[in-house]
Amino acid sequence: MRLGRARSFSDGVLTVLSVVTTPLILFVCSTNSLYLQNQEDLGHQVDVLFPFVCLLVIVSLFGLILSFLSKYQVLRVMLWGYYLLGPFFLVYSVLRGSFTATMDLPVSFGIIGFLYVFATVAAYKKVSLSFAAKVFGCIGIVLLLNEGVSFARRFESHVTGLSSFSSNTTRSKTAQQRMPNIYHIVFDEYQTDMFQLTLSPEVKRKLSGFIYFPNNTALFGRTRMSLASMFLGRPYEYDTPQIEYLFRAYNDRESSLHELVSAGYDTYAFLYLNDKHAKKLFHHVVFQKDYAGYAYISDSKSLFISLWIYANFPAFITDKFLRREEIEQLKNQNLLPDVDPLISYASFRKYLEAERYLSESNRYTFMHLIIPHFPNIFYSDCSCG
Repeated sequence: MRLGRARSFSDGVLTVLSVVTTPLILFVCSTNSLYLQNQEDLGHQVDVLFPFVCLLVIVSLFGLILSFLSKYQVLRVMLWGYYLLGPFFLVYSVLRGSFTATMDLPVSFGIIGFLYVFATVAAYKKVSLSFAAKVFGCIGIVLLLNEGVSFARRFESHVTGLSSFSSNTTRSKTAQQRMPNIYHIVFDEYQTDMFQLTLSPEVKRKLSGFIYFPNNTALFGRTRMSLASMFLGRPYEYDTPQIEYLFRAYNDRESSLHELVSAGYDTYAFLYLNDKHAKKLFHHVVFQKDYAGYAYISDSKSLFISLWIYANFPAFITDKFLRREEIEQLKNQNLLPDVDPLISYASFRKYLEAERYLSESNRYTFMHLIIPHFPNIFYSDCSCG
């Protein structure tokens, strides 16, 4: 009797694991390039990985419901379709990666779809569900172990533990000489041609005291690398890892930040990008999302869905589900959540209120603010039109 209970328990565990296999392949598996890029580029941030895990749980629950109700013929066919969706998605992704132009044709997508339906019906008629549960359950174990080991090895919390802007974060001056404050503000996607169009006589008068370098251009299209290049002042050497270039920009003697610190400046960073890279040459680091008090998980879900559809489906499908602005941003690799300009706006206003408590000299403040990318319409609250 105990042996029977043990077998029943093990079969139940395998059944649960079998329904996890499909969402693992669709959203979290290491073969999914979208998931891998979000892991590597964004440093395993919880708010970035949350939509992947959320969909994993939701789809797994749907699979469990199909499994429990598989005594009904229609749901049994649907369960087989659920099991085979992962493998067919994986095969299509591999083929699309190698033969993108061919696999993005409607006829190619239709052939894959026909083979998927045919395989589902054939499996329903020829193979038992108990066998499928065991096979996919074992696959699920392997995938979970692989992701668990990968996550444990490379996970680094994005919580920095560094202080926020407030009245008690002012550092004591290390230099005897009293030096003027320096404000270094970067408006993301505010190109030179746009800036020049807004330089009215009134704006020029309000900006008196600020220095404008019209020939200063970014070295990279990617924001993270472009920001780092400003502090290093030299191009990236492509035979070295990008992480090394990023580290030197904020931690090394080569960085212009090192000169500021050596001169006695107290350095503040007011950042949009919340990544895992150390920034020891900044004495104080504040991330805008945390500072502004915004919780935008719902927006992350919407953004994730757009990314996933664009990454995994051909153009004739994405054109029907995504907005034109989203598609253009994805093509140019500068997709921006609608809420991000609002976060920058709210956090910047909060910073202006805190400015009165900060030191009046020997302070360098760097700000990376997000403005609307597409369309380029500026409302008073920094929202997009």
